[in-house]
Amino acid sequence: MLATKEKIKQIYDTLPQLNCGSCWYGNCGQFAKAVAEGMASPFACRQNPWIGYEISNTIGLTIPF
Repeated sequence: MLATKEKIKQIYDTLPQLNCGSCWYGNCGQFAKAVAEGMASPFACRQNPWIGYEISNTIGLTIPF
């Protein structure tokens, strides 16, 4: 899946942008790109795992609560 810059930006804007690396990516931008490309779970952000639900909506996934 080819990620669009707009989708990556939407995901990035949702993230806490702390660049902590807890998701195993070097920074939030790399994580956002990986999620948009389907290479990472939207729930991998360790700073706020609940963000995964919002990211899922952004990428078009429906996740039940």
